[in-house]
Amino acid sequence: ATAMMIPAVVLLVVAAFAFGPCSFVNGFNVPAIPTHAANGKCIHLGKTLEPYVWTPMDHPVCGSLVCNYETKLVYAHYCDPERRPREGCRLIPGNPDALYPGCCEQEHCP
Repeated sequence: ATAMMIPAVVLLVVAAFAFGPCSFVNGFNVPAIPTHAANGKCIHLGKTLEPYVWTPMDHPVCGSLVCNYETKLVYAHYCDPERRPREGCRLIPGNPDALYPGCCEQEHCP
């Protein structure tokens, strides 16, 4: 039984590295999870640091990819210098915490 557990542990470690290291962004140490876009990263903008699940989707107003933390409605933006979202664009209408003006500027996208 012990021999069967070893591949699972190795797989877990490999998977952890595959999702990339943590990036210190906007004052929070959060995982930088690659999306299907080249060199793209989903940056967590909320204040929750517990494990979460990202869902890539297109935002109709911003035209950029956003990542939806479904269970707690914490939102992030898709950081790509080539596709900067519009200034002051809201992910959730009426929610001031979902504002990300200039969020894809270089200092926020390592």
